[in-house]
Amino acid sequence: TLVACFNACNSLDQNILIPNSVTSIARCFESCRTLNQNIQIPSSVTNMYNCFVYCRSLNQNIQIPSGVTNMNGCFMGCNILDQNIQIPSSVNNMRSCFQGCWNLNQNILIPASVTNMYFCFAYCNILTDASVLATGANISNAFTGCDNMQNIYIPASVPKDVSNAFYNSLVNGYVGHTFTASNIFNIL
Repeated sequence: TLVACFNACNSLDQNILIPNSVTSIARCFESCRTLNQNIQIPSSVTNMYNCFVYCRSLNQNIQIPSGVTNMNGCFMGCNILDQNIQIPSSVNNMRSCFQGCWNLNQNILIPASVTNMYFCFAYCNILTDASVLATGANISNAFTGCDNMQNIYIPASVPKDVSNAFYNSLVNGYVGHTFTASNIFNIL
């Protein structure tokens, strides 16, 4: 594993070669504030827990390998990140994954495999679109503080009480429908 190997390397901004045998890059680049390289993640990686947390300069389209299961806090606090990160169907934990990514304005598709989205997009201030296919996901506070949501889709099979999913946001969610900010008050 490469757990926390470059943690808090504040001047790190070089290409990094991760060996094909590595399975965990948890906390690997945590708080590397100047990192803005397109890190190639090998297919052997399954754990990306807090991998790029607080990489304040990161704005690369990181390719997530198809075997990754844990993205808990992966991009949390990456303030300028605005890339369409493709989430593979192997991922089950996205707790706080994009929390505090203030510039994120991509419709990131959450696959059906995800079971934990707690605070996933919290405080993504300019995020406008979201598509959640995860029918059994914990979406508590998933969109807390998302003040510019316009289009959200949440499957009808998600537990009916999703009221706190949008806590402190300018819109409220509606289960089983796509809604837009212009018609939200007509369908609730």
